[in-house]
Amino acid sequence: MSLILLDTCAVIGFLEMHVWGRIIKAHEIYVPSSVIRETKYYPEGGRKVEIDLTRYSRTGSIKEISISSDMVRSVLSRFDPVLGPSLGIGELEAIAALVHSKVSPETRICTADKAGVKALALLLLVDRGISIEEVLDISGLRRPVKYAYSRKAFEKARQEGVEMLVQGRGLAQSPDLTKL
Repeated sequence: MSLILLDTCAVIGFLEMHVWGRIIKAHEIYVPSSVIRETKYYPEGGRKVEIDLTRYSRTGSIKEISISSDMVRSVLSRFDPVLGPSLGIGELEAIAALVHSKVSPETRICTADKAGVKALALLLLVDRGISIEEVLDISGLRRPVKYAYSRKAFEKARQEGVEMLVQGRGLAQSPDLTKL
């Protein structure tokens, strides 16, 4: 059983693929409070299918992670004015959970958000990220996925984040790469 922290993209992806129930049974799933509050539906066949994530939180099927606004601001302040605003609150809360040790060191963030993956790379946390496709694979649910959910898309965004780090872009203050 893996410890996995989901952002909105991942929750919607698993719902769209009709594997949500199997994912939450196979893993210990953490979801930021904002994702639970804001994810009200997912698209399917041109219509909106309603979802109530609070039901899963109340029953213990998923674990809600509450992150203070100060923790979110401290993470957001690490990014430059270009990358920072492209991060959604769900990604920021998930990253803040890692940065501020609100989850176990074995917990990985599952996202299909390019900006979120780049942010993980910039903070040297990309090894704590995992694509939707990889979660499906480790769950025994291998199937074709949209490009955005793929290992390949995750790796491309990771590489772009690493390049940004080396070029001194993306962070509010460039790190001293000689100390890595």
